[in-house]
Amino acid sequence: RALTVALGFFLLFVAAVPWPYMLQLYGSRYLFVYAFGVIPLLVVATLLMLRDSSPNNLLRVNWILKVDMLLGVLGFYLGHAR
Repeated sequence: RALTVALGFFLLFVAAVPWPYMLQLYGSRYLFVYAFGVIPLLVVATLLMLRDSSPNNLLRVNWILKVDMLLGVLGFYLGHAR
């Protein structure tokens, strides 16, 4: 059940990524960081969760998601429309 909820949120997030760019809240650097940094790591984390839900693997997924969040913040910082 929790895995299904997590996957739902991941899909919702991926669908929402272009909106700040399309609304011109953030520039092209935002979109670049998200398209080539955040989303690929999110896909890797999702595939790892689907393949193996053991505690050791989920710890690896946890670290990937932490790096992903850091990249996300970097994307907002770099892409801020000036």
